[in-house]
Amino acid sequence: MNSHLQTRTLTDALNLVDEVLRSRGSELVHSEQREHLALCFAKVRYPRYFDSWAFTAAEFDNAVKQVAQCAPHLAQKLEEPTHPNDFTVVGNCSLDLRFSPDPNGAKPIALQLCNGNRAKGASVTSSRARLYSNQLVGLPTEDSETVYFYAPESEPQLSAASLARQVFADKGKAIRTGITLQFPVAQTTNLMDNSWVKELVSTCGLYSIKNYVSAGKALVDHHGFFAQETQVVQVEYRITSKKLAEIVIDQPFLVFFADKRGVHAAVWFSWDSFSGSAS
Repeated sequence: MNSHLQTRTLTDALNLVDEVLRSRGSELVHSEQREHLALCFAKVRYPRYFDSWAFTAAEFDNAVKQVAQCAPHLAQKLEEPTHPNDFTVVGNCSLDLRFSPDPNGAKPIALQLCNGNRAKGASVTSSRARLYSNQLVGLPTEDSETVYFYAPESEPQLSAASLARQVFADKGKAIRTGITLQFPVAQTTNLMDNSWVKELVSTCGLYSIKNYVSAGKALVDHHGFFAQETQVVQVEYRITSKKLAEIVIDQPFLVFFADKRGVHAAVWFSWDSFSGSAS
């Protein structure tokens, strides 16, 4: 599987779409792809690096400005609303996790890869780094957070998020503290194919995804782990144009006024009440 970045940004954006729709008496239809993606990430959002915003049709200019701040090239891909009930949701991740190595414990190196190639590498030494029973390595960051590294024996068939969820759940206990970790410097701008988002509609049938755009990048080196991802979901109000029923009365008829308390007035209009030709 090729390199790719996945963050909880899309899940958070779709959750916000649901918040808006619930305020209008609806929500998105169930999606297996969305459910699977959501299961990969923590139920509670980590607020420090993740944000999401909703903009009404009247606030579209603000949506463009927000996207331009997060991912400038995506702002040009937004579509203007065509109905007052349209809205735009923006999800964003700005991950900045700088390692906390021992003194002089982080440096660039040349690394020999297992396929025989040489690559730019990184070496990070930390007396607080941990090795877990499933060979997962955890490096501490400057803000007492942890970045995890895992190199499987064979190429995984799972996505990055699915593999991370599985490995983290099976990490077991720490079997060693104090590690020098060497790894290739790596970066990617690839995101997973989430084209299924464009097929989502609301349970009421009145809302659908008008536009979906995303972009991101990730880098890991001896300084730390950095990732940025922006997901934009634009929802449109579907104006229905159902054919109206036509009923013609061409004979005597009854007209009356009533409410839940009963009838208050009634008139029977017979042939004698009809006026002459209107032509």
